[in-house]
Amino acid sequence: MFNKPETRSGSIKAKINLLIVFAMGAIVPLAGFSQKTVAQNTELPMTIHWSDNEVFFLDVPNKDVSRPAYGGKLKLYDAHVAKMFEVTQHLCQKEPKRTGYYWIYEKNGGRTRIGEFRISCDLANDVAIAYGAGKSESTTVECSRGGRACPSKTYSIPILNITGGKVKSWMQFTSRFKPV
Repeated sequence: MFNKPETRSGSIKAKINLLIVFAMGAIVPLAGFSQKTVAQNTELPMTIHWSDNEVFFLDVPNKDVSRPAYGGKLKLYDAHVAKMFEVTQHLCQKEPKRTGYYWIYEKNGGRTRIGEFRISCDLANDVAIAYGAGKSESTTVECSRGGRACPSKTYSIPILNITGGKVKSWMQFTSRFKPV
């Protein structure tokens, strides 16, 4: 489903954005800015659901995803997009023949669709390299096959290290990472 060559390496815009992210990741620590964690608990309420047609759903209870997450500059939207990248990168490592995943992002308990996103394994890996891995977080993925529930799986997935000077670059990246 997601094996077109043009989606494998991502768009030129995405590559330029990542170049900026790499540069920020290298410059910020050298400049002496603090890299402390924004919050001890990075878990947010959300449901991740995988369906048998290889589509992932990220469903959040929030009506307003532009509100701050963790009491800092990151918005809930930024944190939700990060979770899609984290899960994609983790699953791409588990399934090396995959080229990416398709996500449907919904807010307000699934009543409002924000958008549909394609995240290639290459882009997810580039983002993981640019931001580095933070602590691992328990992430449960529910599933269904043919309209029937199947056993959910819980993974220990490292979160992206979006701290210090990387917060601004991540927010810039997510503002340009648009739904398809």
